[in-house]
Amino acid sequence: MLPKFRVWYNVDEGKMYPVQSIRTNKDGSVTVNATDNPDDWNPILVSGKWQTGYLMISTGLKDINGIDIFEGDIIKCGTLIGTVIFDKTRWVIELKNPIPEMEIGVVSLSPNSNKNTEVIGNIYENGYAGIRKKSHQKWR
Repeated sequence: MLPKFRVWYNVDEGKMYPVQSIRTNKDGSVTVNATDNPDDWNPILVSGKWQTGYLMISTGLKDINGIDIFEGDIIKCGTLIGTVIFDKTRWVIELKNPIPEMEIGVVSLSPNSNKNTEVIGNIYENGYAGIRKKSHQKWR
């Protein structure tokens, strides 16, 4: 499976784009060409001092509706809601604390996860109270 990437362009109102290519710059920063039209060039800096976007990678899994699940997606899993992050060695859904007395936990994503998971948004376009905007991975 070839990895899929998308980028949240954090300028003006912000917009999500599919990534066409990824380039490492001489200073070690990373730029992606991200556009709805593959013939256009739209460079977005995703690391470094002047970062304007956040790069997200697909988990390789799909939800119940056949939608690709990406890092940073907000997922509904049964009655629980959380955000997709990579936790050292595995993709997990970091659960929001729906009840103050309940501990926040994680649920592993697996190929069978699509039977009860649904992508309901992502942390960049939709925001999410209680979910930190930390799920984007720093590419060096």
